[in-house]
Amino acid sequence: MFNSFASSIPTDCIKINQSAAVPNPDPLVLFPARAMKKRYFIVPMLALLCFVPGCLEFYGYPVTGVEFSPDSFTLREFSYWRSPFTGSVRSKRFLTPVDPKCDSLITLNLIPASGTTNPRWDLVSESLQTSKILSGDFDARFLTIFLNHTTDQWNRNNVEKAEILWPEVATLARERLYLQLPTLFHFAIDSPEEWSNEEFEEQLKRELAKAWFSGAQITADRVKTHTQSIHNDTDNGDRLDGTLGEASVADATRFLDKAIELDPQYRNRDVLLLEVPIN
Repeated sequence: MFNSFASSIPTDCIKINQSAAVPNPDPLVLFPARAMKKRYFIVPMLALLCFVPGCLEFYGYPVTGVEFSPDSFTLREFSYWRSPFTGSVRSKRFLTPVDPKCDSLITLNLIPASGTTNPRWDLVSESLQTSKILSGDFDARFLTIFLNHTTDQWNRNNVEKAEILWPEVATLARERLYLQLPTLFHFAIDSPEEWSNEEFEEQLKRELAKAWFSGAQITADRVKTHTQSIHNDTDNGDRLDGTLGEASVADATRFLDKAIELDPQYRNRDVLLLEVPIN
């Protein structure tokens, strides 16, 4: 009788009741060994993710680069360890002198003394720099690329002209006007050999006047940009206070005076600089 009653129940009802009575189980419940393996995998990964940043913060990572001193005309490499998160230095600075590959500057005594006992060092390169576009902090590279064998040979072959050129180069470098130096180097190296020292010096004065005036314009433009940022209350503007702005205007005016001294034609262009806002 029981068999006949069971056979009378529709098969689709049996399927529905069976599916409702037995839910889909969690594989991790049915297979606890698999759950343990998953936990064993997560824990080491979490520990590793915490360990690596901790080591970087504690020990830091290496930063290397090259610096140039316009006071002594020497190069040096530096290295130190720095935290990638807080930016704090984790080691002392290690310094190594670098051969500039232009020995004639020393042997011919072409660079005048700066008169300072604390030489300034300007950046040439740094491994911390990730952008392909370098900031003005690395402008010294526009001078150091000419400290090479070609320039060294030109100095030795044109000693008297080199004695005229290099003191002017040193003066511009000490004023941080590195951007104007490539033009001077190309002028000197490409100058005709038949020029006398007087002709060379006269043409050099014109190039120097251009360099000083260009430096005055660039300095004035930077002041205008920063002072406008201050008025607009932007992050970049906060980095420049009024004192620094006044100092930069004084530099621009001084550069312009040097340009006028070398070439009076720049006297009529001072209006470009006198309109720089301060407050």
